[in-house]
Amino acid sequence: MTHARITDDDVTLLAAGSHYRLYEKLGAHPATVEGTEGTHFAVWAPTARSVALVGDFNDWNAEATALAPRSSGGIWEAFVPDVGQGELYKLEIAPKAGGRGLVRSDPFGFRHQQPPKTASIVWNLDFAWQDHEWCGSRRRRPCPPSAMSIYAMHFGSWIGPTTYREAAPRLVDHVEKLGFTHVLLLPVMEHPFLGSWGYQTTGYFAPTSRYGSPQDLMCLVDLLHRRGIGVILDWVPSCFPSDEHGLARFDGTALFERSSVQLESAELLFDARCPEVRSFLISSALFWLDRYHVDGLRAAGVGSLLWAHGPGGDRSEADDVAVSFLRDVNTAIADHFPHAVTIADNAACLPEADLGFALTCDRAWSRRTLDYFGRERSARPRANGLMPLPGGSPPDGRERILPFGHDDVSRGKSSLIARIPGDEWQRFAGLRLLFAYQFAVPGKKLLFMGAELGQINEWSHDFCLEWGLLEYPMHRVFGDLLRQLNHIYVEEPALWGRDRPGRLEWVVQDGSDGAVHVLERAGGGDARPILVAFNFSSAPLHGHRVGVERGGFWEEIVNTDAVELGGSGQGNLGGKRAEPVAAHGKPYSLELTLPPLAAVYMRPE
Repeated sequence: MTHARITDDDVTLLAAGSHYRLYEKLGAHPATVEGTEGTHFAVWAPTARSVALVGDFNDWNAEATALAPRSSGGIWEAFVPDVGQGELYKLEIAPKAGGRGLVRSDPFGFRHQQPPKTASIVWNLDFAWQDHEWCGSRRRRPCPPSAMSIYAMHFGSWIGPTTYREAAPRLVDHVEKLGFTHVLLLPVMEHPFLGSWGYQTTGYFAPTSRYGSPQDLMCLVDLLHRRGIGVILDWVPSCFPSDEHGLARFDGTALFERSSVQLESAELLFDARCPEVRSFLISSALFWLDRYHVDGLRAAGVGSLLWAHGPGGDRSEADDVAVSFLRDVNTAIADHFPHAVTIADNAACLPEADLGFALTCDRAWSRRTLDYFGRERSARPRANGLMPLPGGSPPDGRERILPFGHDDVSRGKSSLIARIPGDEWQRFAGLRLLFAYQFAVPGKKLLFMGAELGQINEWSHDFCLEWGLLEYPMHRVFGDLLRQLNHIYVEEPALWGRDRPGRLEWVVQDGSDGAVHVLERAGGGDARPILVAFNFSSAPLHGHRVGVERGGFWEEIVNTDAVELGGSGQGNLGGKRAEPVAAHGKPYSLELTLPPLAAVYMRPE
């Protein structure tokens, strides 16, 4: 019994690469036809000789439930009575070239079995959303948000085995207490290999069942939104694994993949030249924004798509097809979900062309900064006396995210605190100084989970965070510092209102034998400027004069050497009055105490 759920318009849009809601048509959709309840199944397999459904409902017999081909478009479909929510199924595809049938999971399945099992599950996405206030207010917020501080996390290793729903209250309380504005989840899409961290995706329309049902993930998003916290997902539009139940040679041919390109990771590159593949991927992007209410996507692996012309790649010129595809992704998101933020995962991979991303991660800044902070002071780069700054504006003029992400604390790189030189006190002070620097320079902020604990060991997906460290005051205070920094960052427009690399003035560079760096973030308009002074020596500096434009009292709003943050308690007793003594080309100056291995933030009343 067939049911013509697919229309001729669907076929036309799919073939043109402009069907952006394929998840409403392909896959498994419970339905009622002429009073009979069942499920409508549809799949794109243009070179198949035949397609059949197998599952518990027909004893996995490929001859029992055939799908019928449409006259054009390569779509096969059928309405199957008495098959509904929770039924296991797969697609058995007979290639035109002959040979055994290929048993595949549904590319548009909304839920799959927990790996290593691979069957798809008939599932609806009904959910009683309660985030109406958040969703309504998104239309009034800028894209990207003005102040954006992101808590990035791998869900499965945050607190250990749990579900999205069970972890939601604790996670939301934790993120809200720390003051982050957004949560970024490493890919939650279904993936067979846990060690890929989700970046080897097989289920582009299904959250992994390792952590519960689709509704469990919706519950997490809903609760974050109700507490005023945005949600971003990592999403992989570049490549996919070669697991035989997935997309690889789906109907016996290189259907989704670009067969002429082999990536070093042995993953398969999506063929962005194929209109149907473009429809598939753009539909996936819109799906998470639509059905899961998420606020943005960070596109991972775009460099592979842009530069992989053949074995070894060719970085002389970006692939024109990949450029147009990524533009189409961003245009479709902007048209359908104008509130959503899109992020490129690595600024260094972007070509000169404007791809339409709202933000890009400056991973080169992360590497330079961690290298700088990881050296003894005498061995730090001194060229022009400059600390590592975010790069110049990206070619497309987009703003930057300054990330200390999962790549910075895994695969042998060690944890952040383990990179800081010196004895135990110096390492703790150095990490506080690192966070203060990240929040002081222009760019949105991103920290990977564990930073708030001063985690000692590098991150591993096999273990949860070292929550036991919170028993030790020196570790517990990192959360207090991040709470302060996030609060000041969001509160003060000077720290985000002119959020480009050029919107910063170095007042002092390398004073006192390379120990002192002082910068000012100009407020503009009615916003107050913020002065941040860094002392990289292990000795306090007293009576250090720093030039400022304004007179009056300057309040010390952050001091990373405060006793309650594990420091020695030296500082400026809450603030200093600017004196009419010129310094550094400015008419006034502050005579500051600069604590050891510390940063102080000052603002005028």
